[in-house]
Amino acid sequence: MKKRPNPLEKSGERNLYCPYYEDCLDHAVELHWQNWNCSKCTHRSRQQPLSRMGTVPDPEFCYELPSKIYREVACRFG
Repeated sequence: MKKRPNPLEKSGERNLYCPYYEDCLDHAVELHWQNWNCSKCTHRSRQQPLSRMGTVPDPEFCYELPSKIYREVACRFG
């Protein structure tokens, strides 16, 4: 079955876990849409296994922030 993105150009709910989500997002970006949703798509309720999504296998994984950004975040939420 060929993947066919079918996003609708208006605000609404999107299915982040749909295996075609990235294709629809690319489609919306190419057309410079401000908003889009999955309401007219036949795949709107499909889900892909979470293991296929971009997960980090190490629970201790952390990002190193430049000190300037760290100070700005620490001041806001400190």
